[in-house]
Amino acid sequence: MRDKNLNLKQFNIQLEKSIQRKLKNETLLRTPVFVSPTRQILDDQEFKIIYPRNFRLIRALVILQWYLPENLHWRIYLDLQERSFSNYNRKQQIEIAIFLSSKKNMELYLFRTSRYTGGEIFGNILGNDLSDLCKILKISKKRKSKPNYPIRRRGYKDKGAMRPFHSWLPKEDYDLTRIQLRKEKEKYLLQKTINFTLSLIQKEL
Repeated sequence: MRDKNLNLKQFNIQLEKSIQRKLKNETLLRTPVFVSPTRQILDDQEFKIIYPRNFRLIRALVILQWYLPENLHWRIYLDLQERSFSNYNRKQQIEIAIFLSSKKNMELYLFRTSRYTGGEIFGNILGNDLSDLCKILKISKKRKSKPNYPIRRRGYKDKGAMRPFHSWLPKEDYDLTRIQLRKEKEKYLLQKTINFTLSLIQKEL
């Protein structure tokens, strides 16, 4: 029964079954990620992952990565944690942050909020979006390149080049400080909103 009119445990089971069923029909896991059946190690030096930019596909990826094999899950999870997602609006950033906070919070958000209906979760996100993601997400081996040896020079590399005087910044320029303070305030308000949302969906536990 692909519906949200279930208890949380049944919803989580249905969520995992839908994702695993989808992955069996896709070629995402049949990639050179797994070096051999006995050695399943994802090496940063050997493999690269090309991620999509569309929010719809990133949202599907954030949900999917909790159900992937451990080595692939941690690689994608850490990569997504390092991204800022500054090109998304505030609501989208909050959703991505909640989905990345933990698997439990992701399941609670999908189940208890009215943001998505059962049809949107199992039809659009785990259906159309996941299919498009598996077609776009690229996991491939890195090509071996020549070693990058250090270049040996005699003396200093810097020959005393100096910026022209008209391009010097004033000594008391607070523009960068204002920008930094504004970014820190936005980050603080975003985290405050995320914590408030998590407290609401976890209240009934």
